[in-house]
Amino acid sequence: MEYSGTAEEGHRISTQVAVGWLGNERIADPLWKNMLQNVAEFYCVEAEIHGYTHQFYDEDPAKLCEKAKKAGCSHVLILKVGIFPRQLFDSFTEWFENYYKGEVFVGHVLDKGDLYYEIHPQCMLVDVNWFCEHVGIFEQRFRNKLVDFVQPSRSIENFHDHYTPLWVKQGEVVRTYEGTCWGWNIVEAGLQTETGIGIWPKEIRKTYHYAYGEVKQDYIGKKAQIIGNLQNKEQFFIANTEDYTLPKQPPEVDPNIKRVIFAMSGGLSGPFLAYNNCGKNTNDQKVIVMDRSEVALGISNYIFKGFKPNTQTYKKFMQQYFGQGLLFMRKLVQGAHRLDDFSDYIEYHDGFKDYFENEWQGMTIDFEHIELFDADNFKRLFRSHVIKDIDEDAKYEVYIHFSNVFHFYQSAVFFNLAERNEAKTNLENYFKEITGKYSNIKLFIVGPGGVFEFENYLPWSAEGHQLAKEIFPWIT
Repeated sequence: MEYSGTAEEGHRISTQVAVGWLGNERIADPLWKNMLQNVAEFYCVEAEIHGYTHQFYDEDPAKLCEKAKKAGCSHVLILKVGIFPRQLFDSFTEWFENYYKGEVFVGHVLDKGDLYYEIHPQCMLVDVNWFCEHVGIFEQRFRNKLVDFVQPSRSIENFHDHYTPLWVKQGEVVRTYEGTCWGWNIVEAGLQTETGIGIWPKEIRKTYHYAYGEVKQDYIGKKAQIIGNLQNKEQFFIANTEDYTLPKQPPEVDPNIKRVIFAMSGGLSGPFLAYNNCGKNTNDQKVIVMDRSEVALGISNYIFKGFKPNTQTYKKFMQQYFGQGLLFMRKLVQGAHRLDDFSDYIEYHDGFKDYFENEWQGMTIDFEHIELFDADNFKRLFRSHVIKDIDEDAKYEVYIHFSNVFHFYQSAVFFNLAERNEAKTNLENYFKEITGKYSNIKLFIVGPGGVFEFENYLPWSAEGHQLAKEIFPWIT
């Protein structure tokens, strides 16, 4: 059984859907605006990883539709700067391929009472051929102007409050409205088509949230809530989300080579790395588990000492741990969507279970609290665990696992693309220095493509970052 933890990538969508990033110049707070632009940079890369190779930016949603059509796309998924599309790309792909009914427009449609229906532009799917041929513009508001429209038929139920219907359809009765709201013409024209317009179902709506940075009376509270959540660095990934493949038995390795492993604390990253690369040669092995979260380090230590895979499943073990009166700890768990598959994989892997109990749990493991964005922290760690007592006559293999530390949404809010790239480059330069100075040390980097000898590369979506640099005007 092969375990694949690439849940973040999902399967890649066809090129018929573009992603259009809608600018948001109405955000008054310059700091908040900068942070939300950082978020857009991050999720632009995420979208590229998920297969959205056509991405554009503009202040006008109509121009995003035009760009998508010119690129040969049939639809554009428009996301306004200020959105956090946490799991949107995975969920949208499935929805578009299996549940989309061909509506010319899907988004947030609001019943404004005495004013005609409004569109909130935070997340919209537009049929670009229909839009460019029949509409061509998202009309602005016209208040205090009496207008007659066919009153849409709508659901009695709302997602929340009284103005968020679950669906809208073309009605039959003409009504005089006291004005219109933004995007009214899309609603009015779309309802007259054969397919009509759609409203995002709750399954899609729950995959993202919007900051409302442009709404003066709302943004302070929402800003505090979002930043508060992002500042919570005490998190533990209960299951690995990277790709791991374990052979039936640990490989035979040269016992004369000293091996050092630097691994992040999530899941069973350390044991997986040791099993795959160090075999049962536990002599002359050193494992350093590192993380910016002290809670994550503590949980890892508990797992490494207490988990008995031959008598208990990983899922059951973790459920018992978090159920022992530590209910607040459950909020700190990430990666729970992978727990069942992850636990099953371990359950049916006899070779790893025996290794974990008989080899891994007898090893000396150091736990290090570290912030990897400061390269000096890792340099000190490397000097302490490798360089300090190096034997010039011995050979060393050092395996380093950084996971997605340089592409992680919590840090991406506070560090833009250029800053994250600089942090990565600082470590790469240090690795060049090490490999140039010490001929007896081989560095191996663990990334999405597996384990390979260091060649000026850390896990990084170069294509996605180049795309973000090309489309966002604030990146210089």
